[in-house]
Amino acid sequence: MIGEGALYAYAIDPNTGGLADIPGSPYPVGYDRDKEPFYSSAVHPEGKCIYLAGDSRISVFAIDAVSGALTEIEDSPVASGLFPMALSVDPLARFVYAASRDQNALFAYSIDPVTGSLSEAAGSPYPLPGAPAA
Repeated sequence: MIGEGALYAYAIDPNTGGLADIPGSPYPVGYDRDKEPFYSSAVHPEGKCIYLAGDSRISVFAIDAVSGALTEIEDSPVASGLFPMALSVDPLARFVYAASRDQNALFAYSIDPVTGSLSEAAGSPYPLPGAPAA
């Protein structure tokens, strides 16, 4: 959950579905909620990272497999299209896609299999026939 300039992380109790704060949460995300909100998020299929789409950028946080703690990776954030309203990770964890509302385009990024960092894929961005919506 994102709010007040921070990313809140919770552990899910597998028996009850209850939530518990992860140590270190909330994590600062370095943005002003009123001026630079995050619009969408997606989690790496293997649970390695969480990707957050904000105004003209995608931030990447590594997820600790044991504690669930989050750490923003070194190459984060990466530039993205204006107002990336929808974010998705392909099921094989090779690519992240960000749909830019104001540019009517789909931005594609390759995922580094070790770090989870992103680099813009060849041919990106791809034009869309209209403004995308999640």
